[in-house]
Amino acid sequence: MSDNAIVVTQPAPVVDPDSIKQIAQLLRSILPNGAKLSDQEIMAAAYYAAATGQNVAAGDFYVMPGRGISPGYRGELKRVAREGEDYYTNFRPPTPEEVEWHEIAPGDTCVICELYLIEQVRKLKELGMPYHPIIGLGVVRKDEKFSIGEWQSGRFVKFDTPKPISPPVGRSWHWKARIRALKDALRQIGYETPSTDEELADAEEHARVVAAEMRSLPVEEQVKRLEANTTAMRGPKDFKGFDDISSPQVSKDEIIARLRQRAAQMGDAPADDQILRILWGHLSALCDRDKAKELVGTIFGVSSSRELTVGQAKALIEWVSAKPAERDAEGKPTKWQPTGPAQTEYPIVVSRGPSLFNVEVYGEEESEQGEE
Repeated sequence: MSDNAIVVTQPAPVVDPDSIKQIAQLLRSILPNGAKLSDQEIMAAAYYAAATGQNVAAGDFYVMPGRGISPGYRGELKRVAREGEDYYTNFRPPTPEEVEWHEIAPGDTCVICELYLIEQVRKLKELGMPYHPIIGLGVVRKDEKFSIGEWQSGRFVKFDTPKPISPPVGRSWHWKARIRALKDALRQIGYETPSTDEELADAEEHARVVAAEMRSLPVEEQVKRLEANTTAMRGPKDFKGFDDISSPQVSKDEIIARLRQRAAQMGDAPADDQILRILWGHLSALCDRDKAKELVGTIFGVSSSRELTVGQAKALIEWVSAKPAERDAEGKPTKWQPTGPAQTEYPIVVSRGPSLFNVEVYGEEESEQGEE
């Protein structure tokens, strides 16, 4: 990408229905994950490529099993060129005033994108009026360039001093700041750029840093912060919602993330037969065997309970917390019911809505011993 660029609108490609199948067969063979894509996903990718004129092999867009098509920023630029106004971009360093406004500190990398809408420039020039470009801000903070620790044998070990992180392969922090500045400018003229691999990497890196900082705190402090965050997002625990709107509901991803975090705290050794028997006893109070196997796969991404760790099994047992609901004349339990968070969260976890934790569950048969 040059420091200056003019983008001119282009006509939309013509889709030839007869070529879609051929494109799909080609994509199936050239994509690294082609064999894992369903027929619907590969056909959708072929149609998207033909309809938009975008090249999946060049990173214009992505297609992933269970998630479908995800536009890339390169493809978004092509789409804007075809559907939107002609525009001109110029990239420059921030002015001293902008440095102060946006609190740019030593070690930060900042780029400003000036975006000019050509038709508006022409009209204002005819009227003798000045034109002020749309300003997009792109910043990579110093903290993003360093890691405070790393995972070792299931534990987060904090470095004595933060260690530098390499920028994206083949790129630089300046390049990353330019991409952010361009996206910020495009959003301001109504061109929303959907999540791309670069944005996802940003989110994952931010989550990693936040999680690392949280792990380095004493357990008591972690609990306090989590409770404070929950209260800030959803109100006090006894808040039931206003009369005219429903109170916010915990999401599928939040539940899975919480269970995975809890599992990491409870041990990473392989689960033995005894704890698996206990686990299946609790799960039987929640749902039938097939649904339980699907549930385990959804939460921890395993195809068999034999792949679970002790921590994962314990986290599920704690989540379900099955208690006797009925007893026989001798006082022995005859029916169990879940009493833990799973009572209300199970339907959310098994819902078919979108999730960051989408996994392929192959449904291997469990041994009878593991399902007891």
